[in-house]
Amino acid sequence: RKSKPVSEYKYGDWRNDIDWKVARILVPLYIIVAVVLGWYIFVG
Repeated sequence: RKSKPVSEYKYGDWRNDIDWKVARILVPLYIIVAVVLGWYIFVG
């Protein structure tokens, strides 16, 4: 279906799709990094 404007296609669906995929990967990584850094700061 090509009734959408190009800008909406590029910065709407595509960006939202990428954002949730990236967030799904980065959120656990951020948690792990925060825990590891907190551990090193606390223990070291």
